[in-house]
Amino acid sequence: MPLEVLRLQSLYADITVVGQPVTDGPAHVPGTEGLPGDLAIATGRPVLTVPHSGSFKTIGRTVMVAWNGSRESARAVTDALPILQRAKTVYVVGANLRSSVPALDISTHLARHGVKVETKTFHAEDTSVGAALVSQITDLGADLVVMGAYGHSRFNEFVFGGVTRHLLNHMTVPTLFAH
Repeated sequence: MPLEVLRLQSLYADITVVGQPVTDGPAHVPGTEGLPGDLAIATGRPVLTVPHSGSFKTIGRTVMVAWNGSRESARAVTDALPILQRAKTVYVVGANLRSSVPALDISTHLARHGVKVETKTFHAEDTSVGAALVSQITDLGADLVVMGAYGHSRFNEFVFGGVTRHLLNHMTVPTLFAH
């Protein structure tokens, strides 16, 4: 029910802002575990998800773009472009890319739009990409993450885990998801 109501209202908004789903305890609302990602998929609109813990004095000053060269990543960057143009620093972070070219290409694209961008790539061997990205958020001092949601089928995400699900469960800063 919450997805259907929000889906309808989100169709008429530039962005939808929701809280991070609480997955246990008395604040848990059944059926909302994947709400931000589900909403991004259902509407094609960006969804800004705010963590249920913490306080956020700034949002969008230092932005980390989680880049994997997918259609969903490109959509997230396009949806977030007005925010990225106003940011003090944008880090394009590519994880486990076959080469650094895709991250450099999107960085060049962003620079053409006046974005102050730095590119960082890494290979996550001993940990999941999701855990490595959460670590990068802290290392870079990011106050906003921009990423594509559910680049793989929901079944594969459920069975094998996934970056979207990991970030939804372990987010430390507001995150803009797009699909």
